[in-house]
Amino acid sequence: MPNRRLLLAHLIQEAHSFNPYVMSHAQCQLHEGDASIARLRGTNTVAGGVIDMAEQAGVEVVCPIDMRFGAGGRVEHSIYEYFKNVVVEAAAAGTYDAIVLALHGAMMTTELDDPEADLMQAVRSVVGPHVPITAGFDLHAHVTEHTIAECDYLTAFQTNPHIDMGETGHRLFAKTMDIINGEFEPVCAYIHFPMLTLGNDRHDQEPLFSLYERSRAAEATGRVVDSSIFTVQQFLDIENVGQTILVYGNGIHSEAMAFAEELATGLWGARDSLRETFADLDQQILRAKSAEQKRALILGDQGDRVAGGGLGDSTHILKRVLELAPEIKAAIPITDPAAMAALRQHAVGDVVTLSVGGGMSGFFEPVTVTGELVRISENERYTRRGPSGAGLSEPTGPFAVVRVGAIDIVLTELPCYYIDPNNFVVMGIEPQLYDIVVTRSGYHYTMNFAEAGECVVVQTPGMTSYQVENLPFKRARPIYPLDDIAYKPQRAIRRRNGVPGHPAA
Repeated sequence: MPNRRLLLAHLIQEAHSFNPYVMSHAQCQLHEGDASIARLRGTNTVAGGVIDMAEQAGVEVVCPIDMRFGAGGRVEHSIYEYFKNVVVEAAAAGTYDAIVLALHGAMMTTELDDPEADLMQAVRSVVGPHVPITAGFDLHAHVTEHTIAECDYLTAFQTNPHIDMGETGHRLFAKTMDIINGEFEPVCAYIHFPMLTLGNDRHDQEPLFSLYERSRAAEATGRVVDSSIFTVQQFLDIENVGQTILVYGNGIHSEAMAFAEELATGLWGARDSLRETFADLDQQILRAKSAEQKRALILGDQGDRVAGGGLGDSTHILKRVLELAPEIKAAIPITDPAAMAALRQHAVGDVVTLSVGGGMSGFFEPVTVTGELVRISENERYTRRGPSGAGLSEPTGPFAVVRVGAIDIVLTELPCYYIDPNNFVVMGIEPQLYDIVVTRSGYHYTMNFAEAGECVVVQTPGMTSYQVENLPFKRARPIYPLDDIAYKPQRAIRRRNGVPGHPAA
């Protein structure tokens, strides 16, 4: 086999249309050149999976840039432009057998609703029609015909909560090499329709469990090469948002389109069962204070999930704990840059009175508390235990812990999602020793906190609540379930070298 060379780029951000705060350099983790490979190698990420497989196969990988944000509002456009320019310049300057992009897929900038498609078009303009461009996306990606127009092969995670990011990278590398070696001529069947899933979209429960089982069976029998179900991030108020099915055949499209139709009609048919009901918060607080509850309750704050694009400034759970069970040992995180600024004027051990929370999203009222400042730091680093994102090194950013009776209020300057217990541990909080620990996540934390306690997602108010009728959707409409619409999917076929075809709807 001749020496092979891949250009890899990594960009992660998930946008929320109703989060008004623009994401800036302060929320960006940026690595370039050799530092990118070093950070990603061995991690449970798409890029990490590609790197690990390539190194085992003796394939050279060049990764000029690795950029990562959490979920949030739109990203300042100039930051994305910097990323794009680095990738395009690298693609133009080198000779590569393929361009491999590890992206989230639901990013937005202050100027673009679909930067992933813009990136692929820019890369295609410099590498020409014959160099394969392949990509691995989060399954919550916003995927349209523009996304696949210049992408030869696109595959998604197959798990929610996400634990297979590295495996997705392995698959992405293998299929990319098959294209390079002439063993895979990807033909993509694309189906898209305007619908939102609202909470009941775990891969390990119905109705999605059966659809994923059918996908894996179709791949195992050779009926199709690959299939992805994109249950889009539910808080994107942009045109043409909705569910997307991608199915790949090898050189032929008839079976790919037939199977894509099966998955799409199955997903549409299950639309009324894709709304989840979450646990009652007050009941969980009362459980935590009962003598029968032996393990920590790790509560996912459904309505204010930073992992879903929220701001993390909710005081709702804090208020209910103070009212119902102020004696329990609890750890409750709240985003509050003003409180952090005030605490910088104090030393550990000081008794402080301050207003916390409610100052950013407009959904919550602040709470005034008096307690002891037990820890303050401008930044600490921790490594995720996983399985979600295992091995990733993450910063906390500025934080403080104020102890009010038995309750530890964790204040941060920037929104944090607390998907991994080590996020708390580096702050001096051992989750398994508490009665209640609150996370700003609704899915992925459940895998990482499984050993620390019993994970329960609770129904709470906020901009990431699945009560989408309370959000001001405009550009995305008409869309189910906000509108009573008929099933009229968009369909397309995309062949290698950018040759499209459009079967009749």
